[in-house]
Amino acid sequence: MTSRRRLLAGLAVAPLVATGARAAEPDVIVVGAGFAGLAAARELTRRGRRVRVLEARDRLGGRAHTAALAGAPVDMGAAWIHGIDGNPLAALAREAGLRWHETDFDRRALFEGSERLTAVELRAVDALRTGALARFDAARRRLPPDTDAGLVATLLGWPELERASPRVRQALRFELHSEIALEWAADLDALSLRAIDEGENPRGAHVMPVGGYRGLIDALAEGLEVRRSSPVLAIRVRDDDVELRTTQGTLAARGVVLAVPLGVLEAGDIALEPSPGRRAREAIAALTMGRMNRIALRFPRRFWPEGIARFAEIGPGFDGPLEWFDLTPTAGAPVLAALASGRRANLIESEDDAAVAALARADLERMFGAVPEPTAVLVSRWGRDAFARGAYSRRLPGDHGDVRAALAEPIAGRLVLAGEHVDTAAPGTTHGAYRSGIAAARRLDKALG
Repeated sequence: MTSRRRLLAGLAVAPLVATGARAAEPDVIVVGAGFAGLAAARELTRRGRRVRVLEARDRLGGRAHTAALAGAPVDMGAAWIHGIDGNPLAALAREAGLRWHETDFDRRALFEGSERLTAVELRAVDALRTGALARFDAARRRLPPDTDAGLVATLLGWPELERASPRVRQALRFELHSEIALEWAADLDALSLRAIDEGENPRGAHVMPVGGYRGLIDALAEGLEVRRSSPVLAIRVRDDDVELRTTQGTLAARGVVLAVPLGVLEAGDIALEPSPGRRAREAIAALTMGRMNRIALRFPRRFWPEGIARFAEIGPGFDGPLEWFDLTPTAGAPVLAALASGRRANLIESEDDAAVAALARADLERMFGAVPEPTAVLVSRWGRDAFARGAYSRRLPGDHGDVRAALAEPIAGRLVLAGEHVDTAAPGTTHGAYRSGIAAARRLDKALG
């Protein structure tokens, strides 16, 4: 695989592209124009700091990317605002006058081949799901310090599960995959009791912005100075300032917010001097980037059932299931999107678009018979993205303590990390990234005095 450094060496120097008017030389530079970086820049600007944002990509948003699928807006990364009660992104959407569509995840259809599970079977699945979550909580409370246990192993020998029909058991595995494995961008058998014991979404409806996340990104970036296509190669904290070496030259500022994904930190793509302390290094080692990808297909007409938000074929595939979502209400066209995590996400990254589209179409045909040829296809491959290196962070199995808090500690008094991997309340989410950016801005503002 081509290294990121070789990739960067081939980039042309891009001109300054500012969202707002160009400011004077900054006292703070924010690296990364995702939700964490833009939130940090906005908060620092509000506090009277002169701020410049450096973004490696030629667009804003990071792992939030609204792409055009034959003209229809489709989010290929972040897509939902999970819980609108007290969620800062919901407040931002209201402030920007954006509309949204509520996703009721209980409105679902599960199929074994072309046979749809009955209402009686779904109620049995829901009862087992409630029992499984209770078993996970009880088993976690019994864990001695410095130990952990696998999720799947926790369900072995459970009498209620053993009495269920094979189809209900398979449907339970799918629902746990949907609720837990997709949440942490992994396979269910790769997760442990402690690995999923982090954060909690705000209460309220789960919604998708009409027209995609682009409206949120634009609202957050309004008035900020942003240099796009400006990858940072090295950051060195000196006595009186911070030096940043970029593909466009060397810059300096009094302080820096480093709002890049955990995967970039893990890979050492940005050389840091001094390097993070022992606690931060241990925290990075205790986390990893999950794999999650999306397949979006636009069709000439609708062929799937009305009134359901999600559906899946639950047949026992080694590479994990695809979970389908109806994006028609937000895309304004007949669009389906499938989510895949773990092994299935890795498989998608190794295939071209035509092969992935064929795989997705075959999955749909197992449920619905012959389906029309899609008129357009989009596939995300976040693991192969040099500026992401994965979907979002998750804890590795084991009792690692409060690792994310260690990443929030300033480095040499002038460099502060931000990103969903830093937030302790909602890691792996865009509102967690946003919160981390606000917190990092406040820490740096206080440190600079």
